[in-house]
Amino acid sequence: MGGFPPVWAEWNDRYRDTVRTFFAGAGTVGDLASRVSGSQDLFGAQGRSPFSSINFVTAHDGFTARDLVSYERKHNEANGEKNRDGTDNNRSVNHGFEGGTTDPAILAARAAHVRALLATLLLSTGTPMLLGGDEIGHTQYGNNNAYCVPEGTRAADAFAVDWDAADADLTAFVARVAMVRRAAPVLRQHEFFDGRATRDGEPDLAWFAADGAEMPGDAWQSPEVRTLQAWVDGSDVRAPGHDRAVPDKDALIIWHAGGDAEITLGGPESCTHGWELIVDTSRPTGEPAEGTAFYASRARVRVSGPTVLAFQEA
Repeated sequence: MGGFPPVWAEWNDRYRDTVRTFFAGAGTVGDLASRVSGSQDLFGAQGRSPFSSINFVTAHDGFTARDLVSYERKHNEANGEKNRDGTDNNRSVNHGFEGGTTDPAILAARAAHVRALLATLLLSTGTPMLLGGDEIGHTQYGNNNAYCVPEGTRAADAFAVDWDAADADLTAFVARVAMVRRAAPVLRQHEFFDGRATRDGEPDLAWFAADGAEMPGDAWQSPEVRTLQAWVDGSDVRAPGHDRAVPDKDALIIWHAGGDAEITLGGPESCTHGWELIVDTSRPTGEPAEGTAFYASRARVRVSGPTVLAFQEA
């Protein structure tokens, strides 16, 4: 964060750190809520908009998304700097084994974690920045300073993307979530949420806990709370490219970063419609399982581990 004037957008490294930390099992839902709703605390002054926040979880320096869930520490030995180069503050996990593995349980946990990170990025308010290669599962084998290439290696050959090893399911997943974002103005609002009453008489954004009730005040900064629900009113959307508010369907997004849990879908009392599940990060391509695409209001869902669920009004 460089404190640039209103005309500039900025890489939001606080977004990166918060999202990484939450899905690694730490942090708070209060911090997460601030970041996924556009970081108004950072960009709300001087007439700036949510799109001033360039949201990212990985960039050209540091771990790739795959490595972020495969290594607890950097592995820059090949750089010739005795592993002293590159940051030690990676906020990463390895799901029980450091580096590459063939264990199907570890691989499944890592894949689900990556999907939760990328879905959060693409469904957050602001400008998403996706690191090239993350959509196919690119690895740098734990190196978080790829500018420094191994001695005798051409830069073009160092940590090159292995297209033959591309993860087709992950590519389909990223495409699906990007399509959902593009099709839903309610997820791309160009004004900050401020609790204003919409055409339906509800606030533009409301937060709910795992039990479906509004998030209590003491839960926001509790490290024990691992579930956050965001209900976004679609009746009065401030959409880019439109001079006036446009109508859209209500949206509900659930973030979970804990163990097994049962979640009651949240929403204001006046919200009695059903929900269509459109993104489920527990699934390899994000497409919900057949027969589970629709839920009634106040329905319950079961989740485990890093998970993001996105619903739209049915």
